[in-house]
Amino acid sequence: MKNFKFIILPSKKLAWGFLILFFIFDGISSYYGIAYQHAKEANLLIAPFVEKYPLLYFPMILAEIVIMYLIYQILKLITLKIFKTIDKLLIEKMVLTSLVIYWLIGNSSGNILFLLGFRISTIWTNTTFAAIPVTLIYVLTTLYFVNKNAK
Repeated sequence: MKNFKFIILPSKKLAWGFLILFFIFDGISSYYGIAYQHAKEANLLIAPFVEKYPLLYFPMILAEIVIMYLIYQILKLITLKIFKTIDKLLIEKMVLTSLVIYWLIGNSSGNILFLLGFRISTIWTNTTFAAIPVTLIYVLTTLYFVNKNAK
């Protein structure tokens, strides 16, 4: 069961490592797309800035880490309030892994597709709508196995 637990619930360090790698990858690939491929930024909040000054993608990596940490803390608190009987460490790992899955599918996959040559104007919307159900399936499956093993 330990191997299965590791697959479903990787360590917090590993999950944060993946998130940081995704942020770095996204920053570099977005910079490349804007600076050299005449791409457009999908995030309308930062688009006016990074399209004019693509180097701003690099400080955005640090901003993403801080924002994701805050999101993680909020989701962790909400989940701990809802599932009071589940171990805090399991909740932390599940929330982090959910964020990793969501970010990979909802954000990084769009950059991967762009680098592979696909130019889809609604890529961010499409990948977000794909990421939500996959992440929810992961959460529900994990909760099922955690509850099953608790009995």
